Amino acid sequence: MPPGAPGPIPEWWERFVARIIDGVIFGVIFGVIAAISTAIFVSSIAYDVNTGQITGASTAVLATVLPALVGGLLYAAYDVVMHSRNGQTLGKIVMKTRLVAADGSKPDQTTLIKRALIYPGVIALYGLLGFLGVIGSILGLAVAVFTLVDAIFILTDTPLRRALHDKWTNTIVVKAQ
Repeated sequence: MPPGAPGPIPEWWERFVARIIDGVIFGVIFGVIAAISTAIFVSSIAYDVNTGQITGASTAVLATVLPALVGGLLYAAYDVVMHSRNGQTLGKIVMKTRLVAADGSKPDQTTLIKRALIYPGVIALYGLLGFLGVIGSILGLAVAVFTLVDAIFILTDTPLRRALHDKWTNTIVVKAQ
């Protein structure tokens, strides 16, 4: 067990697989939200043959932005609620890992909300950027790079393997006993 760790630290791939499991769950939820959003908003787009005008095209933006916004908020809420119960999401349960405060105690609600703002709440931010068109796409790329850097910290931070969202909230993922 590394110095300063409240328990054994999982390997990077254990955290990665846990996030994949949680991501697959929310991939399905995102797919449902996207299908509903597309059915509602894209079906309202019409082309008038007589005038050559397209009506309702602005709703196409909602069809792409709304799923990311709602999905990101739901994912962040899931992350907070699951971690507040026992420090584990479904992915962490499967991989037998747990989120704890630096002293080994259960993180408080404020800490969990702050942690979820960086990831997975950043997905909701990406959705909001969709309203900004090209500028939003460029900023979205910056958000994607930040998310990648956040994940790289798990590989490079020794000995605790903390991502940026862990460092910001002073939390640590440990192996569940």
